[in-house]
Amino acid sequence: MGVLTCQISGVSYLVKDDRSIMGDRTLEVRGILTITIVDFTGTVTFQRGQPIVVRDSVTGPFYRGFIQSDQRMKYGPASAAVEHLLTCFDNGKYYFDKGANTKNYAGWRAGDVVVDFVQNGQPGQEGATVAAGLHRDSSQANFNTGILNNVAGTQTVDDGCLELAQSGADVAYSESTTADFSSNGTLTNCQAVNNALIPTTQNVIKMQAQMTSSGLTAAATWVKVWSGSYTVLSNQTFSYDMFVDPSSPQIAFGVDLFFSDGTNLRDNQAFPNTNDYQDFPVAPGTDLTGLANVGWYTRLFTLQNQVGKTLTYVAIACAGTQAGTYTGYFRNITIGTLNAFNGTLNVNPPQQLQSYGYSATDVSVVSAVDLYISTAPSYGAKAYKTTNSISVDAVKLLKSSFISWVAIEPANTQMVVKYSLDGGGAYTPCVNNAPLPNLPSGIDLTGKSIQFQYQFYALSGALPDSYPILESVSLTLSTSFATTKSDVIYESVNSTNWNAGTLTNTVANGNELMLNGAIHNWLVGPATGETLFFTNPNGGGVARGITNRVFTFFNIFNGTEAHVRFDNIPQLQNFTVEVDFKADQDNCDWAILYRTTGWQNNNLTWGYAAIVTKTYVQLGYGTNSNSGSGSYTNLQTTSLTLGSGDWHRMKIVVNGNSHQVFIDDIRFINVTDSHITGAGYFGLRGSNFNSSSSNVNLYFNNFGVVSALSGTWISPSTPLVPATTYGNSMISWRDKSASYNGLTNYTIKVEASYDNGITYAVCTNNAPLPGLTSGTSLSGKNLKIRVTLATATAGSLAAIDNLIVYVLGQYSSSGVRSTKPMGIDYIDRGNQSGFGTASDGQAWAPVGAGTAAVNSNALTITNTTGDFIELLGTRTGGDMDETTYFTLSSSAIPGGLVLRYVDSTHFYKLQASTTAISIIKRNGGTTTTLATAAVTLATNTPYWLRFRIVGAGPINFYGKVWDASGVTVEPTAWNVTALE
Repeated sequence: MGVLTCQISGVSYLVKDDRSIMGDRTLEVRGILTITIVDFTGTVTFQRGQPIVVRDSVTGPFYRGFIQSDQRMKYGPASAAVEHLLTCFDNGKYYFDKGANTKNYAGWRAGDVVVDFVQNGQPGQEGATVAAGLHRDSSQANFNTGILNNVAGTQTVDDGCLELAQSGADVAYSESTTADFSSNGTLTNCQAVNNALIPTTQNVIKMQAQMTSSGLTAAATWVKVWSGSYTVLSNQTFSYDMFVDPSSPQIAFGVDLFFSDGTNLRDNQAFPNTNDYQDFPVAPGTDLTGLANVGWYTRLFTLQNQVGKTLTYVAIACAGTQAGTYTGYFRNITIGTLNAFNGTLNVNPPQQLQSYGYSATDVSVVSAVDLYISTAPSYGAKAYKTTNSISVDAVKLLKSSFISWVAIEPANTQMVVKYSLDGGGAYTPCVNNAPLPNLPSGIDLTGKSIQFQYQFYALSGALPDSYPILESVSLTLSTSFATTKSDVIYESVNSTNWNAGTLTNTVANGNELMLNGAIHNWLVGPATGETLFFTNPNGGGVARGITNRVFTFFNIFNGTEAHVRFDNIPQLQNFTVEVDFKADQDNCDWAILYRTTGWQNNNLTWGYAAIVTKTYVQLGYGTNSNSGSGSYTNLQTTSLTLGSGDWHRMKIVVNGNSHQVFIDDIRFINVTDSHITGAGYFGLRGSNFNSSSSNVNLYFNNFGVVSALSGTWISPSTPLVPATTYGNSMISWRDKSASYNGLTNYTIKVEASYDNGITYAVCTNNAPLPGLTSGTSLSGKNLKIRVTLATATAGSLAAIDNLIVYVLGQYSSSGVRSTKPMGIDYIDRGNQSGFGTASDGQAWAPVGAGTAAVNSNALTITNTTGDFIELLGTRTGGDMDETTYFTLSSSAIPGGLVLRYVDSTHFYKLQASTTAISIIKRNGGTTTTLATAAVTLATNTPYWLRFRIVGAGPINFYGKVWDASGVTVEPTAWNVTALE
């Protein structure tokens, strides 16, 4: 061993002696060295991490490391020198201990952690190396490198993951502010206020009364709401709207008029009839159950007996005689041209008048709405917002949907949100906090838009001053993974769609399909679509109208008959027709008229008549003439006995020349007759043939007619082959029958055929089509939909609308990411003209003037004029790195690499000549040298050329060239760089 020396941070120090050095050379452990050195000045201090090298004058350096700790000791009693006992550790320990790791290695293998930390962490930055290679992708940026085919790097999981590429983008839509609700759509009877959507309100009078003395026949409480002077003129009327809380003990409210002569309206009604549309008098004690407690009920009265009188005040009243709390509402009180209440009280505070049996009465003005419909919440609302079309094209293929809304729904009210995907042709009710119904995943939304309707409903028992409030709506449509597929959509949502099919005993009625027929009832007044004809030899007048929701012939004098034509009922040749009649008069008859084309006042001028009295049933026909006198031919009469005052049902079934008449579903008449064979109008007839009797009223109800009790509709054929392979489907429709009658004695059957109507399978509403399984080929399959509507009685019509069918092509998506180069060519093919096809299967494509060839496993370019470029394949990217092995044949012709090529006038290139290497930008007609560096390259000598572009705003450019004639390591430095 020679002489030992020690250098610390480049300064030499004396090693005390050989015995002061101790070390641990055990393999696979961290090396530790202790050494004592002498500082003769006594002023030096050593810090952790200072580099130390110990050398032997013969063998050279035998230890390199760093100081861990320094223990100072006196060199001698009288000496200023200081001994330093240094504990040292080797290079590896220092590099690792000094580097603080901030990277999350959860889920990594131990070896990968070490290699990554050394190569990419602080140890590698300070020169530490490890004999290993590592390729690991874990970030979004990592996964977005390479060749991506229908895949993409995302941040769905942790810092990144690889997923199938999305077919489009998510779409979100929401409304939650006044501005949102008031715009982007059409508001019908609703308004946006205080960051919410509410029905349009109207001021009304609310009367609440507490009745405590049950059984008082004259109990009533009266309150004056208008006072003044108004003279009643000829032909003027009195009207108002009223609603009574259904929980009131009785539906017994009203409005009365008081005149300067001391009279009032309720005590001065006389013929001509001055009751309201339903033949109820004005008196507030009138029971209006079924009318004023199911919605706003309009009452209209004529004022013939009050013409010339001076109105002095208007009063509202509650006249219930049962104990309890009564609540009633009034609006639109008008007398002639006088508006006695149109939102404000003329008498304020209202004046309490007489009160008997009531302990308390309160009258106030409140905000109220009108939301009542007879079939809520199935069909059209009175108050709603329809949004504008909202494009969902960006979604492309649907992965999932979610809709939610926040609404305040007081008792017996409902907020309904519906959506349409066909421009408002059909709306489907949504479920809150759920996917959009009947919109299956995988459906292609390309080119589609969605619309919403926010509908406000009052259900049975709702009060007009209590209504729903919509506070927010939110929709999210998530896009699915990209694939190529097709769907087939068929819908029948309007009369054009329905009429394009084959209809048998069915008709398109607006946007609905229904049995060919009609229902005529008298639930509301006045009666419309009716023309009255009558004869009255004894003078006076006959009227037709409504009595408590029942059709009435009024004032039928002895020897008088009257008949009414239903103008809006289809004219049918074959049919089933039915009506209820009240057999409460002797020597009178009730009749259904049919196949009638002649209508006039003279009796016996109609067509066929099925006539019933309390003692017989008869079928016959008149002259069916529009003018002249009539005559009657009896075809058959059958005796029967009907109890007085009971309601009975008459039914007629006509098919060709066959005529059958039923009373209470028992056949009494069966006749074959061909006197009148064509279609004609339907009507009702009443007659009083007892010359000794006074005038009577005759009653009918629940008229209905159908061409047949069952009918079908078959859609046009729709080819399913565009969907190729079956993936999923959905069929839905809406039962619209209740809008005609509210009854349930009908059936709707929807069937699907895939063999063009040879066989059918029964469908379930809001469910996939039957008989199709995923993966089934749709080649040769054609969809037909058959709808069968049936009813047990002509008084109940079956109907549907919003028929929608989705047939989705099978969904399958796959993708591949490859970390192989975007382009690679080993040029291991034979000689040829042109570069041909590269090793990776991509084709070379020339741009510019020149000659390209493959010669002796080399790509050659000769005879160039200007830039001549060979493009490899069609793959594109952002960050790129390209390397090639090349030779220059002439000092006059440079060569190079091209990246980020767009077209022949837009690209970047790294150009090398015998004297320079340059980074050049070509942008349109302008060529710009971004950077250049001098190099010396020999002709006919092989070199490596590398070009790298990274980033976007700024863009970093790197270029280098190095000798390839021997075993040469690529230099770490770049010859030329640029920033743009």
